[in-house]
Amino acid sequence: MAISGLCALHCLSLAALAVMLPALVVNLEAEWIHVAFVVLALPLGIDLIRVSLRTPERRSVAVQGLAGLSLLLAALLVHPLHEVEEPVTIVGALLLATAHWRRWAGDRRASTGIPAAT
Repeated sequence: MAISGLCALHCLSLAALAVMLPALVVNLEAEWIHVAFVVLALPLGIDLIRVSLRTPERRSVAVQGLAGLSLLLAALLVHPLHEVEEPVTIVGALLLATAHWRRWAGDRRASTGIPAAT
């Protein structure tokens, strides 16, 4: 969840940093930053999906996580998406972060005996 949040923060703050620090923009727009976030997100996202698939009521979390990872990969690898890379990456990161939060909240409820909301 933290990595997805950092990715979203990076994408959302890029425009503001572009105005304030032109010299820094060259480094922030570097492709390696997007690759690094995806490389970090993949093992964590795959773990989210793997664990969530074990429990039938958490399959929607797995689907949401898979959608987020798919968008992150698509934004990085699919050239026709280059024009919309930033919003696709933000949506993917938010989906993945929300899926992680949903899994964490479900685990926390289960450990405290709090029933899930209906």
